[in-house]
Amino acid sequence: MVFTLALSVVLLFPAVTGWFLVYQTKIRSPMGVGIFRVRCPACKTPQSMFRKPGSMHELLFGGYHCKHCGCRIDKYGRPRTA
Repeated sequence: MVFTLALSVVLLFPAVTGWFLVYQTKIRSPMGVGIFRVRCPACKTPQSMFRKPGSMHELLFGGYHCKHCGCRIDKYGRPRTA
């Protein structure tokens, strides 16, 4: 009984976590994974694949700060408002 419960948790947790990440990426949520190269929406400058977070929000949820125009960009290439 305990073995069956442990096995179901070991198999179920990665499946649910994987589904959650795929779903959040598909709806472009802050909890998703940004996997594509991003351009600044204001000046169309390509952003570096390797980034240095400039704020706590960028550290936690990803995103960029354009060096050319100063625009804040989320990890999907949309302008960030706050």
